[in-house]
Amino acid sequence: MSPRWLLVGAMGAETLPLLRRLAHPRPLGARLLSGQLGGQPVVVLTAGVGPEKAHRRCLDALARVQPDRVLSFGTCGALVDGLDTGAVRGVQELLEGGRPLARLEPWPGVATVPLTTEARACWTRDRRMALAATGAWVVEMEAAAVWRASQQHQPGLPVQALKVVSDQAGAQAADPMADPERPDPLTLARFQARALDLVDRLLLPALIAGLGQG
Repeated sequence: MSPRWLLVGAMGAETLPLLRRLAHPRPLGARLLSGQLGGQPVVVLTAGVGPEKAHRRCLDALARVQPDRVLSFGTCGALVDGLDTGAVRGVQELLEGGRPLARLEPWPGVATVPLTTEARACWTRDRRMALAATGAWVVEMEAAAVWRASQQHQPGLPVQALKVVSDQAGAQAADPMADPERPDPLTLARFQARALDLVDRLLLPALIAGLGQG
């Protein structure tokens, strides 16, 4: 039997491209939708931005759907030069707060980078340099929380991560996600439009290609 996936994204702009392509969609809750993607049975969770929401809502989803595998997907910010916007990367080294947390199974057919999950957005050059000094190449706000929830639910449950670079984290004076709790409406709208486009055009094909190999 094919593994049943729980696919966890943060924003609706990240999960909408998947939801549009689901075959036989069926709502399981306000943030959960089941169906088939690339011929694989999946459940897609829109968890919200930040580790607290990701952990809590992922735990609820895990208890409800009992998946065989979990994927944290979506956008990330690059901490190092050379990772351009649109680069799709898997994760093998997962950090939290700049400290090593877990080794993940790489996503098939995609190069890997070390990723750190942070509770607040990286929006200054100094913070970017500090996070890069830990060995992380990209930063986001959910993957470690998804891993923790998965292991709390079922120790040893396979968790993977697949991300697309949406910006150079902290490399600009005014980052659209500098304050995710109080984002400027116009810059947030621009970021969400960019995120939706990057997930749809670049991340989703790699996601679908890897589903059947997990």
